[in-house]
Parts: sequence; C-alpha cells; structure tokens
Amino acid sequence: MFAGAESSMKRDNLLMVADSEHDANVLYAVRMFVPDSFIYLRLNGKCHIVMSDLEIDRARKQARHCRVLSWTHYVNKLKRNRVKSPGFAPPENQGQGPRRALFPRTGT
Repeated sequence: MFAGAESSMKRDNLLMVADSEHDANVLYAVRMFVPDSFIYLRLNGKCHIVMSDLEIDRARKQARHCRVLSWTHYVNKLKRNRVKSPGFAPPENQGQGPRRALFPRTGT
C-alpha cells in the first residue's frame, strides 16, 4: 500500500448495501453482525447507516461511530413526496452530492 493511501481512503465517500454476516467490508465498517442487508454510507469521512426497525436500537448501541438512520422514516418520507418506487429516488440536488464513490469488491 502506498504511503498515505489508507488515511486517504478513510476520507473517500463510500456506499455499500449488504448484510455484515456475509460481507467482510460491511462488517469491518460497522463492527457488528447484521443478518439483513442495510445501507452504509461514508460521506465526507462520517459514517451513516440506514437500518430496519428490527435492528435500529441495537445498531445505535453497537455502532456508536455511525449515525443510525431509520429505513422506515425515509421510505415514508419518499411516499409522502409521491415517489412511486421508494427503493429508487432521483437526487434532490443534482450536482450537490459526492463526486466520487468507492465500490469495494465482495467475495461473492
């Protein structure tokens, strides 16, 4: 690894959607086992995870280094905004978001 590459990677934006029982990258990022897929987002060096209602309390206790957000809250917000398919939403502020993201390879 190149000098400074590791510290530079910690600042890179990163999006992962997986369960941490089968994906070592997600397990390393959140430091907890979660059997169902969830969203992990590192944006500007800060960790955010979007969890199901079943896991949200445990995530708040075990992944204190991450901001834990409710999946149900955001799905309901999208529905109130008349998004037909809450799984996919157009960006609200195009051009305002991250310019680059890393997508790690998984062992699947």
